[in-house]
Formats: sequence, structure tokens, C-alpha cells
Amino acid sequence: ETGWQVIDLIWRRDQDNGLLADLAAGPVEDLLARHGAAFIERVYLTARREPVFRRLLGGVWRNAISEPVWRRLKEIAGPPF
Repeated sequence: ETGWQVIDLIWRRDQDNGLLADLAAGPVEDLLARHGAAFIERVYLTARREPVFRRLLGGVWRNAISEPVWRRLKEIAGPPF
């Protein structure tokens, strides 16, 4: 939960493309790889409401994200950076 709160705080405060790419390729990937089932609906709903967050998701690589979580993410993610 703390990881999600930190991610949410960071992208809302700074929407620089470089920062969004780093956030996507690090903390967001890690959160979804480790706890994707618990967070994917929250990620999806945030992306539906927030175009910047949707753009951020375009920088997430599959890494160790489970197939069901990855499919759901790709439904809403913006184009790759």
C-alpha cells in the first residue's frame, strides 16, 4: 500500500517525461510484478481518469508481471515512450 501511495504522490507532483519513464520502469513495474493482482484494478481506474498516468503506463515493461495483470495493463496503457 505504501508503494502505491508513493507512486501516486510522485507522478501527481512531477509529470516530466523522464521522471514518468523512470517511475514506470522501476516502482510501477516492481509493484505490478510483486502485487499485480491486488493493484491492477486501481491502476486501471486511475489510468481511465488520468491521461498522464495512462501515459506513464506506456513505459512499463512486462518483466515478471503475470499474464492476466499484463493483459489488463495493456488494455489501458498509453503508447511506449
